[in-house]
Amino acid sequence: MPHPSRSARLAVAVLLGAVVGALTALWIAHITVPTDFEFWWRGAREWGAGGNPYLHARETAAWPLPDPLFYPLPALILTWPVSALPVSVAAGIFMGISTAALGWALMRDGFWRLLILVHPGMVMAMRYGQWSPLLMAGALIPSAAFVLVAKPTLGVACFSYRPTWRGAAVAAVFGLASLAMWPSWPIWWLRNVHQAVGHPPPIATLLGGVVVLALLRWRRSDARFLFVMACVPQLLWFSDQLPLALIARNSREAVWLSICAAIAFLLWIVRFGAIGGAAAVIGAEPYVIVGCYFPALVMVLMRPNVAGAESELGARPRPVRTAR
Repeated sequence: MPHPSRSARLAVAVLLGAVVGALTALWIAHITVPTDFEFWWRGAREWGAGGNPYLHARETAAWPLPDPLFYPLPALILTWPVSALPVSVAAGIFMGISTAALGWALMRDGFWRLLILVHPGMVMAMRYGQWSPLLMAGALIPSAAFVLVAKPTLGVACFSYRPTWRGAAVAAVFGLASLAMWPSWPIWWLRNVHQAVGHPPPIATLLGGVVVLALLRWRRSDARFLFVMACVPQLLWFSDQLPLALIARNSREAVWLSICAAIAFLLWIVRFGAIGGAAAVIGAEPYVIVGCYFPALVMVLMRPNVAGAESELGARPRPVRTAR
């Protein structure tokens, strides 16, 4: 199947961004619980006004959120342009741009890769305004890899999917620029990060330890990506696991990964009756491991332990030389 033209990619990407952005804005405008996006949105507003958003404790008049700020300054910098807008509108723009960028990057290898967007992790990212779609775009577009610094844990994992020197350079430049803007922000940020709970590396969980078997295919970039994903702290709540869908090499595999994740997602909702709530968040762990990590692991183990362009995920076919 031929690759879509740049104009077709642009049109579809803009349409996807508009639809997802509108749905996100409507969704967040009608839910009463705090969203993930609200944390760095409030942080960006205070930082832009000259304050220190890392000083706030949880549930105060100035910071009406259940946790302190756990996101680094680069996340606030990227959010600052929309921070003056209402949170639902700002989240809609954020998710719209994230989805458009991701759609543009995915379609480089064909329209089939858009099947990734039906993954339940995308639904959760839309519902709470999360970073995973934009980080996936940063993993696929080296010039956009600076966004990976906004969430370093998941950013490192996404960078391992298709590491490039250009991506490393732009991420480093953005990180250094944030230090130039506020040299002491890492001290404040790390102080808050030490208070974070409930973000275990999947490989350290009871079921997730089996993902170490991915190293049996250590020559493959997809196996290394899966292993690194399992080693970084993350919220086991489906959205942070959306990048695992990049392991699919064709439409059949993309559908299979989404179906497995969707079944686990639905069983989790049936078990707990709602997406929100502390019990549902804690109880999601086995469903995420079984529904997201296990199918990806099986897929990787079924592939030969071979390195090279022909085995890389989404790699372009090499041109065939003809004799003259």
